[in-house]
Amino acid sequence: MGKFCRLNFFDWTGQEAPGGNHYHERNEEVFFVTQGEISKMVIENIDTKERHRWKHLGVGTVIHMPVRHAHALVLAPGSKMIALCSQPFDENDKDMPVYMLLDKKTGEEIPQAVAA
Repeated sequence: MGKFCRLNFFDWTGQEAPGGNHYHERNEEVFFVTQGEISKMVIENIDTKERHRWKHLGVGTVIHMPVRHAHALVLAPGSKMIALCSQPFDENDKDMPVYMLLDKKTGEEIPQAVAA
């Protein structure tokens, strides 16, 4: 893991839609669940297509997200998560190509990811 320079807070109050469905070319992330749980998470290496799935990841769960690994997750309502990021935020360079792993409406896994 590299150095981290940005901290993001996610509050999933009242939301059940999947988050993520993207990857980063340059930004490495570490997620930390602080309240509630990640109900479902899917990660796929966009080069090898190796995919991993998890359910019910509770408080204290730490997940390392290397570059070029697409990720999508559903946090249970009321859940909170912190993300440490290796790149500073740049409004002109979002570094978040779309890579659909979970359906935006149902949260169900998409068998073959859809890159945009």
